[in-house]
Amino acid sequence: MLTIPSKRLGGKMDKIDFIPEYWTRWGLDHTSPTQSNKSNGIWAAQYLICTNEERRKFTTKPVMTAGNASQRGIDTCIVDRLDPKTAADEAVYQYTETAKATWELDDEYKIQYNAIKDGMPQMVANGIAALKEIFPKYDKIKIKSERPTSCEVPGLEIPMVGYIDYESKDVVVELKTKQRKKPKYNKDGTAVCYSGTLPTKPEIAHVKQVGFYKQATDKQVFLVYVNDKEPGYNKRTKKDEPGYVIFDQTHDLLSDEHFDFCWENYRVTNIVRQNILKNNSELKDILSNIDPEFHSGFWDYGDEYVARAKKLWGEV
Repeated sequence: MLTIPSKRLGGKMDKIDFIPEYWTRWGLDHTSPTQSNKSNGIWAAQYLICTNEERRKFTTKPVMTAGNASQRGIDTCIVDRLDPKTAADEAVYQYTETAKATWELDDEYKIQYNAIKDGMPQMVANGIAALKEIFPKYDKIKIKSERPTSCEVPGLEIPMVGYIDYESKDVVVELKTKQRKKPKYNKDGTAVCYSGTLPTKPEIAHVKQVGFYKQATDKQVFLVYVNDKEPGYNKRTKKDEPGYVIFDQTHDLLSDEHFDFCWENYRVTNIVRQNILKNNSELKDILSNIDPEFHSGFWDYGDEYVARAKKLWGEV
């Protein structure tokens, strides 16, 4: 079997020296929490049918670019130690630059884009406040952003790789933004994009991702959600709302026991995919072993690519 050297990225992955050809023929040398959270159908469509270059051209929506821009703004304060105003300006700039791809989308996305842009400074301020709560001495310690880490998955012949949002010597933080939603229309025809809702419990896909970071680093982990609501008393909920929520390992879903369950889920998902690739060299044969689940709501990454996937599965 033809093998090639793997890429080493640090973390606990220290046993995988070569990647088998049945992975590399598809241009794959690692998996990730993002890949592992996808259904097998979406994964095959995006990672086997499409090339890495094509994936870069997938449809970009405002909420996708907004999350990255928000984090870059928060980085400016927490990591680069600049003032919050500069951080907010950086986020708006990054969003404006990266959102150019949304101009080909429909008018509703453009309305949403502008609403997200208007709320971006408050989103960044809330994110900064959340991280200051976790890192009260952020200006005196080294905090890294987007550090790559990886670890070995038992039985899997490629590493799992991820990028940590925020990391100190002892702590890892995964930050998620809840952006403004697509517009709803008032009776007079005016549009309103409501702020994203903060969850009352961690979302399972994010729990799995945080569990991977726990596995890779063995550090204390936090899962943070932020939105762009101004902090204050909410008359409807009768609670003070800070614009963010922090979950730590006292929550049942972030317990070591549940992380073990999530890690096993990731392992099984990737072993199944590995076995399919190992036993089938032709794309048609691979697709015949995978239910595309076209009824799911995730087939929205580009009409051209989705049409190709449906055509290929239709020929199985």
